[in-house]
Amino acid sequence: MEKVILVPLDGTSAAEQVLPVALGIAHAVDATVELAHVHAIPQYLSGAPPLETSLDREEAEHMRKPIAALAQRVAREHGIVVTARLLVGPVAATLERYTAERPVWLTVMATHGRGGLSRAWLGSVADRLVRGSPAPVLLVRRGDGSAMATPQSPLASALVPLDGSDLAESVLGTVSALLGQSAGGEIVLLHVIVPQPPLAPFSDTGLLVDQSDTSTSDAWTAASARSIEAAHVYLDGIAARLLEQGVRARTEIATHRSPARAILAYADQSGADLIALATHGRGGIARAFMGSVADKVIRGATMSVLVVRPAQSPTAPSPESTEERAPTQGF
Repeated sequence: MEKVILVPLDGTSAAEQVLPVALGIAHAVDATVELAHVHAIPQYLSGAPPLETSLDREEAEHMRKPIAALAQRVAREHGIVVTARLLVGPVAATLERYTAERPVWLTVMATHGRGGLSRAWLGSVADRLVRGSPAPVLLVRRGDGSAMATPQSPLASALVPLDGSDLAESVLGTVSALLGQSAGGEIVLLHVIVPQPPLAPFSDTGLLVDQSDTSTSDAWTAASARSIEAAHVYLDGIAARLLEQGVRARTEIATHRSPARAILAYADQSGADLIALATHGRGGIARAFMGSVADKVIRGATMSVLVVRPAQSPTAPSPESTEERAPTQGF
């Protein structure tokens, strides 16, 4: 099946900074690249003068020519099939519909600002695509285009936080494809355990149990050890499956009260090219989810973020599955 990498362009140099990333991925997965500009027809208030269609066509043609020229130049210089598309309609809705109608395998877009994704930006076109696009969306932070990947050097490392759910694991297929052709490419599987301090059951004070209580402390230590052991078994199983597919993976376990902070800190320390996350369900990222771990990671990441929306919401493991899974506390 044909793989298409969609690169939405708005006529700014910032949007074009993602091209080296898109080209590197296209080389790795044998995909074509489509540069798309959406011409949004102005909406007029009732009673305003009728729309001058000739001026609108001129404006659309003004945007089509440079994007078509860019596609031709990139195709000629890098030996990749690159086409240009001029779409008409509301920007976000038009791109979302286009990704559903075309065999778009991945959408690559630029983010704004130095500190990851701003709230204003997440309320715009990219936010709509992250929530509703049937194709995975790679959000590339400005400046990553020259360092993260070139047409000769695809993505090399990805951090995949896993919490024991099928939803979190649904990103692995796309990530494996992105890294599978990269010499030395590696996926880091990270599980964050959130420590649960023991509470005095039905205590009048509701305070934490005195840690000097040896029996309570021992029980807490034993529970933590069981969580870590289960996490190791779970992650090692995922890593073994990836290795069978020719993808190298290593596992890491962290203990932190804030899974999002642990993920962001580890991503910075490890120098990962991207963080890969999954959205919830058929409706994209629900408001509750956008206020949770993934939302904080998307907004706070200083590197690129891959967001995958499964075609259907993953459910609990099938009855025939006997693989031991880590507790789903944390991420």
